[in-house]
Order: sequence, then C-alpha cells, then structure tokens
Amino acid sequence: MWLLCLAACVLSAHAQTVTDSGCGSPHIAAGESGVITSMNYPANYDNNAACDWQIIVPEGKTVSVSFETFSVESHTSCGYDYVAMWDGVDDATATYIGRYCGTTLPPSVTSLGNSMWIRFRSDASVARQGFKLTYQARAPGVGALATDCYTGNSVDYRGTLAKTQSGKTCQRWDSQYPQTHRYKPQDYPQYGLEENYCRNPDRDSVGVWCYTTDSATRWEYCDLSSGCAGGTTTTQAPTTTTTGGTGTGTGTGDGSCGVPAISPILSRVVGGEDARQGSWPWQVSMLLYGSSHVCGGSIIAPNWIATAAHCVDSNRSPSQWTIRVGSHRRQNTDSTQRDHAVSRVIMHERYNSNLIDNDIALMKLSSSITFDDYASPVCLPTVDAPDGTMCYTTGWGSTGGSGLPNILQQGKVPVVSRSTCNSGSYYNGQITNNMICAGYTQGGVDACQGDSGGPFVCNYSGQWTLDGVVSWGYGCAQAYKPGVYTRVTNYISWINDKLANY
Repeated sequence: MWLLCLAACVLSAHAQTVTDSGCGSPHIAAGESGVITSMNYPANYDNNAACDWQIIVPEGKTVSVSFETFSVESHTSCGYDYVAMWDGVDDATATYIGRYCGTTLPPSVTSLGNSMWIRFRSDASVARQGFKLTYQARAPGVGALATDCYTGNSVDYRGTLAKTQSGKTCQRWDSQYPQTHRYKPQDYPQYGLEENYCRNPDRDSVGVWCYTTDSATRWEYCDLSSGCAGGTTTTQAPTTTTTGGTGTGTGTGDGSCGVPAISPILSRVVGGEDARQGSWPWQVSMLLYGSSHVCGGSIIAPNWIATAAHCVDSNRSPSQWTIRVGSHRRQNTDSTQRDHAVSRVIMHERYNSNLIDNDIALMKLSSSITFDDYASPVCLPTVDAPDGTMCYTTGWGSTGGSGLPNILQQGKVPVVSRSTCNSGSYYNGQITNNMICAGYTQGGVDACQGDSGGPFVCNYSGQWTLDGVVSWGYGCAQAYKPGVYTRVTNYISWINDKLANY
C-alpha cells in the first residue's frame, strides 16, 4: 500500500433542429447558440462512431460550452469511447482542453476565440446513453462604464468591468478554462459572479479581481473608482499576480503566507516535473538523525512545521529530527538551505495507524525560521477545495523505479470526490471524512514514498493554501488509486490550539 458513424448525430442551432451526422467529415455548427448530442440520444449511441463538430460563433465573441448529461463508456485513460475538446478551429492547430469519459460531467469551458472543436469516438463494443451539450456565443468583456465604482473593499460591486488593470480579458466565472478555480456561481450566489465581470468573492482587502483568459496569468486585480456616493477617488490596484507558464511574477519574501517571492512555473503539462528553485518556499525536508530525508513538511509559522503523523509515529523524540528549509536539491548543499533543530513533536491524539486516519502532526522548532525568498509559510485553508480543483503536490519522493530524485518535484492533480474515491474500483469505502483524494483516473501523477507529510496546496486568488498533507495510497500513480491526503480544514482548531499553547 502507498501509495465511422452509423447513424445521425443531432445538432440544434438557433430555433432550428438540423440533422447532420458530423461523422465522416466534420459538421460546422454556426450561430449564436445550439445543442449537440450523440447519435440516437437519449437512447444509446452506436459503436464505431467517429464524429466531429466545429463550433463557430460570430467574430469578436467566444464560445461557452456546458454539458447537461454525460454517460460514455469508462476507461482508465478514456481509450475506448470518449469526448474530446479543443479551443480553436481544428484539432491540429487548436489548444487541447481535455478528453472525457465515464459519467462525470466534463467541466464547463469558454473558449479564448470564436471557435471550438468537439470530437466523439466509440469503439466496437459497449454503448451508453452518450451526451448532450449546449453552446452559446458570449461577448468578451469590455471596459467599465464611466460610472463604475464601489464602496468598501468592493464586495458589493456589480458593474460590468471585465478587463484587468493590464488589459487582460477576464475569464467567465462559470468556466474552468484556462484557469480552474473554486468560485463557481452556483456555489457563491451572494457575490454576483456573472459573466466574466470583475468581482471580489474572497473579500480581498485591495479590491475586485478576476481570473484571466491568459494561460500564463492566473489572476489580476481590476482598476475601479471607489466612493460611489459623492466624489470618486481612483484606486490603483497593486501589481501582484500569480503567473504560470513563464515562471515570472511578483512576491514579497517577507513571510506573507502563500505568496512565493519566486513564482512556480505552472505548466499545462500533465505529469511530475522539476520544480523551480524557491517556488514552493514552505516545503521542508525532514531529516532523521540529521542525514536521511524521510518525509516532507510545510512551514505554517516561524517555528512550526505541519507534517503527517505516520512520519513521526516511530520516531517521536525531537532530538531525532532536523528540519531543513530553503532546500532544492536532496543530495547537494544549496546556499539557500538552513537546518533547524526540533524542540517538540505533537502527533494528533486520535491518529489511527490502521486506518491512517487523523494523519497529521506538528513539529515545533528550537529556533524561528528567518523568512526570505526561499523559506516562507503557506496559508491554512478556510474551506475545502471543490471537487475537480487542480492543486499541486511537491516533494522528493520516489518517481517510480528510479529511486528518490535529487531535485524537488511538483505534480498537478485534481481533487476527486469522496464518493468517487470510495467506490468499488477506487478505495472501496476506506476514505474517511478526514481525507482528500486527488489524482487522475488513469494514474500517472501522484505523491509517493518520501513525499509523505509534504504539502498538497491549492491556489485561491493568487494565494496558496495547505489543503492537504501527503498521507497514503496504493502504489504510486496507479489507475483508480489517487493519492490520499489529510484534510487540513478538519484540523484548523487543533492546529491553532497547539500553536497557542506550546
């Protein structure tokens, strides 16, 4: 334990229903809106289907796609029957969004341009009901009206500004592309998450912001005027952004939680990869007897580390441990690293080694960490990450068959619902409410031996939070066996109590 279309496909556009197979040669679905289904829907689709649709809406608009129903033969890598989507004019030049099968609704997506490509394939056996999706043309955001303003920290703002301070277009709140996020309109109705308008659902003290359609820039603040009653005062938002792809961005290195001074390179590649040095500054290495890397941990305060209880269960004496901060290479000495002795080890009182439940521990350091660009704390979460949220796990754990890596590794994995993770093909009821599952159905990315105790972090409005602690799993990166993490939200009171009283 550790871890060729035989029947018509249906297209409905505007108020008309057009029957066109989309099979053999792509069907162009043009217009402001429409419905696309698999053939025979709602009856089962045919075997050996090869169907493609190119959705084209008027120039200057974007395509928003939402699935209403979805039932396609399941497979670990969606290699039998599947629906795939691309953002662009065809599957050869467009940006690949994803391939989907099973019964979970694919995410709602909004294109960056005025076209999307949809593909459906089925093999020679097993047929399901198929799918029904709707598409709609959306007008990209325009500049705010001259009367746009807000009061306080802008939580009440309901204007139509949909551009960031640098001119980037805001992503629709009901879309999970290109940025995946937690703020779904149906889950946060009180914040007016309409269209792609700038909003402040996390009550940011600076003001309104939005996720962007630029895959390299996750979010930015928007410029608005404050003081709706009477004279207005223009408020310039700061330039702090969370940036992926290029690996650039701003940060403080002053100990502000969850904001690295050196931004991580958040590539769109699915798979583990070398991390950028200093980009996960809360990551620590736990050394047993000062030499051997055994587990990972996370800085949560100047002299406190969060880790897994199973890491310290057999070695509870503080003198056995050394905490190394600011490290990037496991086998080499980095000029940025510093070692700290441990003065106290606190395991959760209800840790169950058989169930691996309540798998969390705290370690108090003998001396406080001096925060800088390479060592700073991660934030503690206030709510659970929604299912499907893309988060990151980091560590020096086994990469499968090649021993422990020298360079710190990072992996992007989605949160898996507890009901799915407890199903028979997954963990068959072993996942308690104190655990989070995260990983891909087909496997391929996971925490592994040596990563235990390390961080599982999610990004909310540019701030990383410690949503999970690496705990356990069956094998490493196996199909239907996602990584299991301790659900940190269940232990906030426990953590705060220990930090206040020890």
